[in-house]
Amino acid sequence: MKKLLTVLLLCGSIFLCQTTNAIADDPPVITGGPYLACGYWPPLPIDPDFPIFIKQNCNVLWTFSDDFETCNDECTHRARYKKIGGEWKNLAVIDDPVQGYAYCGLPVEILVRNKTYKFEFSITDCAGQTTTSPQYYFAFGIDMDLDSVPDEEDNCPGVYNPNQGDGDRDGIGDCCDQSPGCGGGCGQYPCDTTCSK
Repeated sequence: MKKLLTVLLLCGSIFLCQTTNAIADDPPVITGGPYLACGYWPPLPIDPDFPIFIKQNCNVLWTFSDDFETCNDECTHRARYKKIGGEWKNLAVIDDPVQGYAYCGLPVEILVRNKTYKFEFSITDCAGQTTTSPQYYFAFGIDMDLDSVPDEEDNCPGVYNPNQGDGDRDGIGDCCDQSPGCGGGCGQYPCDTTCSK
């Protein structure tokens, strides 16, 4: 019997997958995701103007299927990311072919604040057929007003207010609130939490 030896590259390491009489059947199918496995598990967007913001280490998970007719449940997953205009960097992928999912971590600790990144992944079966995802976009801790509070947590994202003062506790920072609840308004720039009475 003729044996096919396929050399697959996964995250910088070489893995060997050996099958007997490998026949090209249907390629793998991406059945769901990718999802950011944090909070409510939002899907990653494909619009670069609206990246998903991440602020902590999170896994990205996707689901897949393959008919595995000749591959004995073995697929190779590749995931990578890059800063827009930068070089692709591979990510380590863990998969469970029986359950039909795979995931990788996003390296938040080395990401640059206020930059947008691309992410993509692919699945290759032992017959050498590859399915590649679209490109998805994420960003780390966008902070438009540079007050060191990520916009998704900032109670006044368009105005510098590092102390996040909210005198009337309505969720709108005193520096943006038309009625901050203390009879006057905020102090001068840079804004602080002291209101004049």
